[in-house]
Amino acid sequence: MTAPARFGRLRAKGGTRVRSFSAGSEGRRKGRSLEWKGLRSLPALAFLVLFSPPPVAGADGVVVTSVRYWTAPDYTRVVADLTGPVAFTGRDLTDPFRIAVDLDAAAFRGATRKIAVGDGLVTAIRMNDLDRGAAQIVLDLERRSRFQVFALAPVGDKPHRVVIDVYRERLSGPAPPPPDKTVRRIIIDPGHGGDDPGAKGYLGLVEKEITLDLARRLARRIAAMPGYEAILTRDGDYFVRLGERQKFARRKNGDVFVSLHANAARNKSGNGFEVYFLSLSGATDKMARELADKENAADLIGGVPAEAEEEVLSILFDYLQVEGMKRSEALAEEIWNAFRGGKDMELRNVKQAGFAVLKSLEIPAVLVEVGFITNKSDAALLK
Repeated sequence: MTAPARFGRLRAKGGTRVRSFSAGSEGRRKGRSLEWKGLRSLPALAFLVLFSPPPVAGADGVVVTSVRYWTAPDYTRVVADLTGPVAFTGRDLTDPFRIAVDLDAAAFRGATRKIAVGDGLVTAIRMNDLDRGAAQIVLDLERRSRFQVFALAPVGDKPHRVVIDVYRERLSGPAPPPPDKTVRRIIIDPGHGGDDPGAKGYLGLVEKEITLDLARRLARRIAAMPGYEAILTRDGDYFVRLGERQKFARRKNGDVFVSLHANAARNKSGNGFEVYFLSLSGATDKMARELADKENAADLIGGVPAEAEEEVLSILFDYLQVEGMKRSEALAEEIWNAFRGGKDMELRNVKQAGFAVLKSLEIPAVLVEVGFITNKSDAALLK
């Protein structure tokens, strides 16, 4: 027997709309984005973009210019790129299991109508033209799965988008070990990824690629040291929301959190290596504040629906109580001192700013800007 849907409160923020409901309903929810509750995304493994020939929609219709997807350990994301905003309807169906999303007054570009996925969760993506002038995206599933559908407004070079996230059930693992203040497990966070490329610079460098390469190399160095372990928040070109990076560090019982980024500036002479730790009351200077604002926009660019941060206030209180920021400052100073003897890159100061990725963490946490990819000399070192 199918359970009735229970609707939550509609929330609006930053051009996205989310409405929550519980599993069990196959009815239509028109014009609103939908969210299955109780799930969180983990890092993904692969990303694929599929382009088609020129549009064939009418003058008043929205064109679906491309459909793309990537697969993660616990979810698959499907993204429809659009030439404008659309009203949409999302529902799950059985016999066979599938998810259908109808885009009103829209049409697909070109002749591609099926994309094979086969990732153990989604078997294929199908695109149908409906008689009533709507475009339909159907996700064929291995089994009935929880999902969310939401719209994203344009940001940067990203167009209007409708996003479908389908989740795997997370298996329960062994109980976490007892607390231990000894530093053994380092969480390395390669900044950006997927739809969020980060900064772009000389020699074709892209921040998301630089940070992942450095993270992998750093993890290998740490793994070679007896008694130490390094775990990456992402190990491929996919997007991980800022809040999920924090939660990942807690789930993995990390002792230290290091987020890697590459800086950029309009002034091409800007260069050097910087280390930041969290500030709850402002930034060290204007440049630090602007950098934090840029990095904190990652969720908007990568595609995250608005959601309440239920744990933030209580965790930040505990964070201050255990003087986590002082420990983060000590870690930043240690990293800065380790680079003092280097001659290849200018060493800038340790600074503070309100980086979202560093908030809500009880462990020492820093953000490292490894150099300016907009500077010719720094870019050559990072290449």
